[in-house]
Amino acid sequence: MKQLLITHIADGDGIGCAILLKLVDKNCDILYYENHEINPAMNEMMDDNYFDKYDRVLVTDISFDMETALRIDKDKKLKEKIVVFDHHESRLELDKFSWANIVVRNEKGLTSGISLLHEYLLRNYKNRILRSKGVKLFVESTRQGDTWEWKTVYNNQEASDFGSLFKIYGKAAFFNIYLKRLKRPFFKLLNNFEKKVIVLENKKMDNYINIAEKNMLVRKVEGYNVGIVFADSYKSHLGNFLAEKYIGKVDFIAIIDLSKSISYRSVKDEANVAVFAKEHGGGGHARASGSPISEEIKDKVLELLFKEVK
Repeated sequence: MKQLLITHIADGDGIGCAILLKLVDKNCDILYYENHEINPAMNEMMDDNYFDKYDRVLVTDISFDMETALRIDKDKKLKEKIVVFDHHESRLELDKFSWANIVVRNEKGLTSGISLLHEYLLRNYKNRILRSKGVKLFVESTRQGDTWEWKTVYNNQEASDFGSLFKIYGKAAFFNIYLKRLKRPFFKLLNNFEKKVIVLENKKMDNYINIAEKNMLVRKVEGYNVGIVFADSYKSHLGNFLAEKYIGKVDFIAIIDLSKSISYRSVKDEANVAVFAKEHGGGGHARASGSPISEEIKDKVLELLFKEVK
């Protein structure tokens, strides 16, 4: 059976899905996308009959807008071979389709792309490696890091550090290192060298957060009190730190990375940033979401910064 995996490129949850599938199907093909890329890419592939060569198309930690989903659902051949696993609240409307599995929470807690894919693979493969302690640790650490349950439920610093390691290695190196490591009989989530590197990385992150905090702006935005920072690194840690520290002053934090996107973080139930992000072309979870920055907005920023822009 020829399989294609389409997954999220931006974090360890999406890349972890690629590692997991490669463990049981070394011949599978993998495509990586950012959230703002997936709909035009999916429509282009459907136009080109790209999926005809595959028996199964798995989509993890990313999903489609309603227009693209309706087009998939009208394609009898495609909807029989595609299976979507997503955990973002902003995509719950897609769960009505037979091929979409949009699950935010189950009996184990908040879900992630890799936890949903792991359950699917366990049902469909007899490969022992899926049941190994190493893979279970890899999946659970990724899930805790992605959902922030490492802090809110388990106080599991190792899972947080593991998430940081993805940013240190980058996509390609992280993929290759953990694909090899998970095949070994004795799996270590972090080796001694990586632990030392993470100590240094955490100090660097703390300094970055301190500087960003000093430059935070508080503005009234569409009825919300919003803490605004311009930053391109450590967005989850930065956003959660500021949202918790300034809970009495702001409804949520907006982290603006002009190169690509805005990240939103909240610790208040009444400030659902998934709804706010969706209104701005993005999506995500109630307390952690994001929206893209269009080329048009970037051009407008340039026009504000410089006298003449061509």
